[in-house]
Amino acid sequence: MTRQALIRAVAAAVVFPLSAQAQGNPELEELKAQVAALNQKIVEMEAREAAQAKATAPVAQVAPDAKAATTPNWSDRVSVNGDFRYRFDGTDDEGREYVGLQRLRARLFVDGKVNDTTNVVVQLGTGGPNPRSQDATLSEDGASKDVTLRQAYVNWRPVQDLAITAGKLPTPWALNPLDFFQDSDYYPEGIAVRYGAATGFHASGYWLQIAERGGDDETSMLGTQLGYANDLFFANVAYQDFQKIQGYNPCFSGNCNGNTVDLGGNLVNDYNLLQVRGGVTLAGINLFASWAQNGEADDEDTAYSLGFTYGKVKDPGSWSVGALYQDVAKDALYGGMLDGTFAGGRTAHDGYVLSGGYAFSKNWSGSLLWFINEVDKTVSPHDYDRYQFDLLWKF
Repeated sequence: MTRQALIRAVAAAVVFPLSAQAQGNPELEELKAQVAALNQKIVEMEAREAAQAKATAPVAQVAPDAKAATTPNWSDRVSVNGDFRYRFDGTDDEGREYVGLQRLRARLFVDGKVNDTTNVVVQLGTGGPNPRSQDATLSEDGASKDVTLRQAYVNWRPVQDLAITAGKLPTPWALNPLDFFQDSDYYPEGIAVRYGAATGFHASGYWLQIAERGGDDETSMLGTQLGYANDLFFANVAYQDFQKIQGYNPCFSGNCNGNTVDLGGNLVNDYNLLQVRGGVTLAGINLFASWAQNGEADDEDTAYSLGFTYGKVKDPGSWSVGALYQDVAKDALYGGMLDGTFAGGRTAHDGYVLSGGYAFSKNWSGSLLWFINEVDKTVSPHDYDRYQFDLLWKF
């Protein structure tokens, strides 16, 4: 029993028996007052001891796991990766001096998770403003290399298998394992919608801006693609309708890369493209083909390619080989998006490309592309050979 409790018990024993006799007795009244004062002191003493105990009580510690659960870490929402490529690029264009260049490409990707259905992706890379190349040539007495915004888009997935993407985008239509109808560095700008998983039926639609001139006077492209894919084969068909391109020159630096132009440099033809792609896998060999036609060109309107790949560069010691034949008429494809390496990046060509790759170790690989082409077929046909040897490191 505590001291305060003992005193209270004694006080109660004294007060209660005498309380009945206290009426009119001064001595008993005084004793009763003393006991009440003592009881008040006990109450105050208990209050002080309670306050002191509260002040000296240990502070409860929050477990690290509990903190992490209530405060999201930025690294859980943002991922950063990139790559660095060193390239030797040799070009032997008949009638011209051989050119051998050393080049580099550096890219940084940032993927930020906004919420469970939305991501924002940004890519910075070398290459300057050229939409068909991210290479920086080693020259100009060690001059600094330009780094530009190569991709910037939001990807929203409101329901399963549906994605809506807007900004400077990855290619919104499916391509072949080797595909030179479009440059791999060309990132279109606009909005795209895709429905479908990696296997099964898929569909996409897109509205891309090519040149903005103010008001309604702008060059754009409306397109759609339908397709099917599984582990054995794939097939898709696409239609692209270019708006306000005939009679204009929307091409980067005014160079439409072989398309027919008038004396003012403007495109003579409209471009409404039908494209078909397909392929099959047999005994580990991927066989594929592409075909395209511009329905608005009077002639020189068809392109096609046939190719194969075997193997995949992934784990250390893995390798791949491939080959492709391609023929592109002068106005079969829009030159602004055409691959910038095959045949020097111009239409009116045909020829082959041979490829090979090998993984030296984890995240380090090498590859070789050898282009054996004939170019400028409608004006001055001549041979065009090009060699690209790459070393690629990923991080």
